[in-house]
Amino acid sequence: MGRAFSNKPWLCRTPDDSESPERDTAELFEELLGAGTSVRVRVTGRSMSPFLQGDEFVTVRREPVKKMRRGDLVLFRDARGFLVLHRLMGKKRSGNRSFFTTKGDAVDLADEPVAEERVLGRVCAVEPADGGGERDLASLRFRLINRALYLLHRMPVVPGILRLIRRLYSESGNGGQGGERP
Repeated sequence: MGRAFSNKPWLCRTPDDSESPERDTAELFEELLGAGTSVRVRVTGRSMSPFLQGDEFVTVRREPVKKMRRGDLVLFRDARGFLVLHRLMGKKRSGNRSFFTTKGDAVDLADEPVAEERVLGRVCAVEPADGGGERDLASLRFRLINRALYLLHRMPVVPGILRLIRRLYSESGNGGQGGERP
């Protein structure tokens, strides 16, 4: 699920451990972002493929909820407290609280609603794993790309098309996944 970690190899997900290193990291990120510090983290997982392939570094910054737009990439804590990086698909107000609908690009279904207090920040830059230049997600080019990906994922036929593309890609041997499902 697009889990985000620091670049420390010892950080791993342990679902039943309430004191896992990932939860400690999430608390640290929350504290740093709340203090106005940007955080640079390595992305693991393939749920954001093809936009993020895994091993990229992303820079996350705390942003007011009203500045977050559909298509933005957001870092949040899921209901179990684990870090997730997914695309913002929608916002709803309920009383004086906001709830987000998020979804991984390579995932068919949206995540459970995310309360605004669980959203840590918005991704403002991506540094590809191959060391290529940093992508500024606030630039017009990437705002348009993210908006287009948001709109694409709202189309009813897209999940089936994406499954077919992933399947063909993995069967061709180019995916390096050996037929594994993302």
